[in-house]
Amino acid sequence: MSIIRILIIVFIIFVLIRSLRKIYELLRGNDPLGSEKEFENSKSDPYEILEVARGATSDEIRKAYLAKLAQYHPDKVNHLGDDLQKLAREKTLEIQEAYRLISK
Repeated sequence: MSIIRILIIVFIIFVLIRSLRKIYELLRGNDPLGSEKEFENSKSDPYEILEVARGATSDEIRKAYLAKLAQYHPDKVNHLGDDLQKLAREKTLEIQEAYRLISK
């Protein structure tokens, strides 16, 4: 196997682990009620959800949307249990709604 293939595989594993860790950290917050409040507050601003500036181009918004979907997609956590799957589905719906609102 060439070194490039090995590096690509290592990078993919790194990205997957990082995404799963973020989802896990969302579930394991110190104050679950505070996390839910923060989750609800973030729904109010689609730019914050997608982490883009208000003056972002449509290409920048689309790239941010696809990156967020890749990070929180429910298929990535199928094997981790119902709680993480539910959180991933909720976050994915939030990301999709934010993109829908911004891309109008």
